[in-house]
Amino acid sequence: MLKDLLEKRFTAKHWSNNPIDKEKLDYVLDCAYLSPSKRSSYDYEILVLDNNPKAKEIKDWIYWENSWCYKGERAPEGVDGTPDRRYNGQCQAPIVLIWQGIMEKVSYSRYTPRIDEPDLCRDMAVSASIAMMAAEEVGLHTGIQSCFEEVALTNKLGKKGFSYLILGIGDIDKYDSESIISPDKGHFPGRFIYKDGKHMGFDFGNNEAYDKEVSISRKGKKTKEDIIKFI
Repeated sequence: MLKDLLEKRFTAKHWSNNPIDKEKLDYVLDCAYLSPSKRSSYDYEILVLDNNPKAKEIKDWIYWENSWCYKGERAPEGVDGTPDRRYNGQCQAPIVLIWQGIMEKVSYSRYTPRIDEPDLCRDMAVSASIAMMAAEEVGLHTGIQSCFEEVALTNKLGKKGFSYLILGIGDIDKYDSESIISPDKGHFPGRFIYKDGKHMGFDFGNNEAYDKEVSISRKGKKTKEDIIKFI
């Protein structure tokens, strides 16, 4: 079952307005909660953003202000007038989970390697992966996201420590097949992004995983023989 889900899943970007059944969400959260920890410390919280006004405001802030990219850099200054920004629609899902590492003091900045809390990061990555597959198991789509500024999001959430991973969960609105053009990516199925009628940028589409010709995230996938080595 797990292999079938992994073969079919993809990073969902564009969502329907269908609400998520409470039973399904509870199952996902139970699985994330039961995730193992290297030192049984569990020094993190899993924050749940649905579509209540406060959660929606946070999701919109992440999407429009904090997580878009331009030429490989996250939200650089001085590019407000260009429509070449790539947005990250994972944070616009009906349910967004945020793994928040709880620490009194964090020495990390996004431009340096994280070296002081590796066990905590591993624990959150394992929990997020389990939550992702639990959601896929109950028939939902998922999109995991790490493109955001950790300190800024932590402050926005009113928390201590650092925001580490985002997981969007829900139903997609449709699959994408129409190619659009990005200056640095060439042709790929995706969508242009508009805000109040203004062309703001683009995002990758809901591209089925098995189609490596259109799934931009799968084009660089190495073969099984390249990755798995017997010693």
